[in-house]
Amino acid sequence: MQVFVCDYTPDLNYTLIPHMVSEIHTATKERFPTAVLHRFRRDEKQDFQFFQHLYKLHKQQQPFLLIDINGVQSFIFKGEDFVPNRLSFFTDGPFTILKRLKGLQATTCMSYSDRTHDRVLDDFGIGNPKFFLPHFGASPTDNPLPMAERDIGLLFVGQVRAPRPTGSFSSIFGASTDEKWIKIFDQAGEQAQFENTAPYDAVMAACDDFDMEPFKTLGDDQFAELLSHFSSWVEFQNRNRLLKSMAGLGLHIVGPAFDEVKGITDADFTFHGLQKAAGVLDFLGRSRVLLNSISVFPEGSHERLWHGAAAGTVLATDRSRYLEEYFKDGQDIAYLDYRDNSQAERLDDLAQDIGRLQSMSDNSSRIYAAHHTPRHRMQTAFDFLEQQGRLDHQ
Repeated sequence: MQVFVCDYTPDLNYTLIPHMVSEIHTATKERFPTAVLHRFRRDEKQDFQFFQHLYKLHKQQQPFLLIDINGVQSFIFKGEDFVPNRLSFFTDGPFTILKRLKGLQATTCMSYSDRTHDRVLDDFGIGNPKFFLPHFGASPTDNPLPMAERDIGLLFVGQVRAPRPTGSFSSIFGASTDEKWIKIFDQAGEQAQFENTAPYDAVMAACDDFDMEPFKTLGDDQFAELLSHFSSWVEFQNRNRLLKSMAGLGLHIVGPAFDEVKGITDADFTFHGLQKAAGVLDFLGRSRVLLNSISVFPEGSHERLWHGAAAGTVLATDRSRYLEEYFKDGQDIAYLDYRDNSQAERLDDLAQDIGRLQSMSDNSSRIYAAHHTPRHRMQTAFDFLEQQGRLDHQ
């Protein structure tokens, strides 16, 4: 069976998705040695030849599997009944890509990166075969740099901008909006920020409290758009609260930073801007503690964590019920608490405690190598595809 791993993400970003695709390819080759990695948006002629090759396999009834990220590419050929066997690894929440999800062909199996997304996909009527597959990182580093030799204490990787809207989320609504929606999102905003509740679950719980049926009142598309804005708003409320608390601690930031964020961009931070994946990995390998504010995955994980663990970096991140199954606070990981006013001082103290850092690094690297590598994730994926009868072993 021929397997094709497809990548569409330009490698000039602050994310590590392009590197994750390469790791998918490497892990896939252990099961299917002839697996091919095809990167889109590099060469139109090459892309055309790739599609022609798929079409030829289809016409010859040769079995093949496509593996891609976030269901970006359409593999539908005009005038032909072409329904390729496909696994799409979704790394994002479902709200911003609802139309893409609804357009998936029935032959596409899909994963979701947070356990709360299972309910979301069901509620929005996405009927494709699906399974939980958290993010992952690189293959573990053989000899990560010892903590005593790392020149960066605290590192943050990600986007820095103001929440939109900048005040209460309910300010997004107009004067004619039903007052229930104001109360729903004010309540959900508090719960999502401070009680480690998925934004979707917080909104749905508030809708129940105020006897509102969002799917009937708004419809799928409008409700999904509202949830997308809300999730982003929660994310940046938490992120900016964390970063502002770090002023004076010499934090390093990799990723885009916008001047609109007063009190952050004028702090004593060192900004390194956008980096290719190799650059981000280099920063991780030189840093003692990685701050990762990604609170929209309360029952999943994020790729930066796993790349950090693979590089021996100590992780400081939001609590996740999935992470808590593997990592103990203070022993293997440092969980963030946005209500704790002493958090920044404690993280700074941690970054200076070489002995404790080395112990936590050794622990988290060992846990990562035992449970969360690309090989583990792709084994989970292939087990699911096997159950669905999607793997042809010719």
